[in-house]
Amino acid sequence: PIYHWPRDLLAPDVLFFVNATKHVGAATGFDQPFTPFTERLIQVFRRVEGVRVVELSPSKNYLTVVKEIISYVMEHFKDHPDINLPSLDAVGDNRQRVNTERYKI
Repeated sequence: PIYHWPRDLLAPDVLFFVNATKHVGAATGFDQPFTPFTERLIQVFRRVEGVRVVELSPSKNYLTVVKEIISYVMEHFKDHPDINLPSLDAVGDNRQRVNTERYKI
């Protein structure tokens, strides 16, 4: 690791990094442009020290990545009193509602 989390900045318990590389298309829901800056950012996340980074690959689709994040949090933080997550079955329904509400004018 060559990058260190700043000492004066509160570190999160976990940082999820969705690595949407140039091989991931719009069909997955991760259609951001891949630039040289994106490549440098990927390297920063892979080399950071002082915070737990979980790198996720969106090779399937958006919903699969969301379920992976929820599964990770449920497994690693199940005893934390402030964690209140939806069931994995409800995730697809919630995403559909959020997407339709996002574009209302």
